[in-house]
Amino acid sequence: MSQFIKKPSRAAQASDGHKQEPMWSFAADEIPTVEQPAVPGPIYPNQNQPIYSNQPIYPNQPVPPLPPGPQRPLYAQHKQPNKRVPRWARVLLVILVILLVAGGSAFAYYEFNYASTINDITGQTAIRKGTVPQVDPLTQRTNILLLGSDTDGKGNDPNIGQPLAQTVIIITIDPKTNYVGMLSIPRDMQVSDPAYSYVPPGGKIDEVFQSAWQGNDASTKARAAAGHIMDVIQSNYGIRIDHYAWVGLQGFIKVIDELGGINIDVTHPITDDDYPDDTSTTSGGNVYGYQRLYLPPGPQHLDGQTALEYVRTRHADLGGDFGRTERQQQVLSQMKEEITQSQDIAKAPQILKALDGYLMTDMTLNQLASLAQIAQNVDINKIDKVSFTPPDYAQQITNGRGNFAPICSAIEPKIQQMFATQPNCIPQDQVSSIQSTSTGIAQATTPAQTTYPTSTAKQALSTDRPLNTTDMSNVLKLLLFATSGSLSAMQ
Repeated sequence: MSQFIKKPSRAAQASDGHKQEPMWSFAADEIPTVEQPAVPGPIYPNQNQPIYSNQPIYPNQPVPPLPPGPQRPLYAQHKQPNKRVPRWARVLLVILVILLVAGGSAFAYYEFNYASTINDITGQTAIRKGTVPQVDPLTQRTNILLLGSDTDGKGNDPNIGQPLAQTVIIITIDPKTNYVGMLSIPRDMQVSDPAYSYVPPGGKIDEVFQSAWQGNDASTKARAAAGHIMDVIQSNYGIRIDHYAWVGLQGFIKVIDELGGINIDVTHPITDDDYPDDTSTTSGGNVYGYQRLYLPPGPQHLDGQTALEYVRTRHADLGGDFGRTERQQQVLSQMKEEITQSQDIAKAPQILKALDGYLMTDMTLNQLASLAQIAQNVDINKIDKVSFTPPDYAQQITNGRGNFAPICSAIEPKIQQMFATQPNCIPQDQVSSIQSTSTGIAQATTPAQTTYPTSTAKQALSTDRPLNTTDMSNVLKLLLFATSGSLSAMQ
């Protein structure tokens, strides 16, 4: 039986100054226990109080003992549900991973097939003797040399394949006045080459390009040849050349053929009895030969060779230069349409690769975009055009090679008017010291001391922004611009 312990009365405690306690209390070993359910205990600030505990509701009540057996942590006495990832979320996660991997692969594919090839086309600095001040095409007059050459090595060493410059055109653009001038220098024009001495006295301007086609790789050869002819033009005429764009005419043919040809509606017959036969073999491999060109009116499916003839012929259009510009726009429009068709999107890398080694410029993508912007404001009917051909600007030299000698008294005023610069025309002897050869080409010798730098595998990308479809469009415009010599191609 429980024993009770007698406590002093409350009055006695009060008189002693002690705290009052209950009259009766239990011995420590006789405390009755009452099973208490697990209920939320009071929450005290700054104390580690569990959400659920065996503490009584009131702190002064006795603490009931815990049930027998191993005890789990108080916070785990209520089992948490198994939070598995739903199946749809796992499927979605897998899809996202696949898309990320595929997206990364696509980006790498794009960079490899687009960026690297465009990088080989743009930003290719010409190798020149001196330095030329940089100009801003949006604010300063800019002179661009357009070069079109055969690239089949016809009439040349079949191993070296040094190409002749079949097209030499200088475009001058003044963005302040929207003035555009186009000067065409005949490939038979005789020039002096005092700085390089590649071409002996009596050499032609197309041979200047050919003789400097030297180097360890295709890029170095093209950049050296372009820099050479840029310097020779500046020394022979006093015209500063700021940029160049070179196209190997076989590249244009390859792009059209890569597209499977293009469909053109020929509005009227095209007939040219004096079309240069520099990219075909109809004249027996004579790079100075000519062929008769004829295209009937009506819808035509043109391959690369015929499309080149269609945009390049200068004597076959009843509409003159305006008609030729329309033909160029026709071809460019069809090229864009073929490339942008859904089934032909995959051909874009192949098209750019077809241009690799056949199209090159020192202009960057941003500069090409600026050129395209300027071209939008140009009235093609107001372009000032002149060709230094006989009888007004040149005369035939009797040497069996068909050289032209410049008439400097007529050329210098035109240069001053067109380029707003002081001209410097170098007269040429009326009888060339170079005599006709069996192939019709003067064989120039590169000086032994001339050395060319080795191109790095990849130069710095010509822009620091991501590439886009407009860049590819501008590259195609550049192709037609360099091929045709018409600024309207950049519109």
